[in-house]
Amino acid sequence: MPADEPPVDADEGPPEEPKPLGRPVQVNQADLVRGMICVGKKKAVTLLREPERRTSEVHGLASLLDAYVAFTSEGPQTSAFYDELDSREKASFSYRVGMGLALLAAQHALEIPWLMHAASLEASGGPHRARGHRART
Repeated sequence: MPADEPPVDADEGPPEEPKPLGRPVQVNQADLVRGMICVGKKKAVTLLREPERRTSEVHGLASLLDAYVAFTSEGPQTSAFYDELDSREKASFSYRVGMGLALLAAQHALEIPWLMHAASLEASGGPHRARGHRART
């Protein structure tokens, strides 16, 4: 046994390798923009309100993705323009991208078609947060 490996308990056997969650999710700009627009909305019909503004939002998010993310064979990678952002700009953009990726992963791996924020469920009388969880203010 190599010196850098921890000893294996005879009763336990070697540790199990993590199991993959399935095939990788292929992400492209169009899917990610769709995810960023859709996630968190209470209903799909919300996306149909004020179509001119929604179209502007789609174009704006697509432009931000184009500037800050390069879609490579290894997956999305941040660009030099992203590196120039200050920490608040990075946090805001990363939050939207993360929400979009969460939707794509939920649809792909769990076959969940729609994600919404827990706060909107609580406001409509749905599930409530666990005891001891503080709401953000």
